[in-house]
Amino acid sequence: MNEEGFGQIFPLKEIYSVYRVVFGAGRPPAVIVFNSKSVAVRSDTESGYYMCRQKYGVWSCSCPAFVASGAAGTCKHLVAARIAVARETELDMSAEPRSITDML
Repeated sequence: MNEEGFGQIFPLKEIYSVYRVVFGAGRPPAVIVFNSKSVAVRSDTESGYYMCRQKYGVWSCSCPAFVASGAAGTCKHLVAARIAVARETELDMSAEPRSITDML
């Protein structure tokens, strides 16, 4: 494992505590979009989450399948993360802008 966390699964307890700080109470969903460049995706086979991150326009995942894919650099977690980010972006874009007078 290198400093980026490749091949590492993040324990549920760790992800839950970060989720509560960012989003408040509740049980985290299978895919958590922390921001457009950082997404946690729950593992299907292990107890924990893999982190998918975008750096310099390139996505990476901390799962072993991503590491093993080498130059192909893909896995099912990245697919889920990119779809979730696209949905979040679409929701943000579709919201009607509000002016300060609307809020007073």
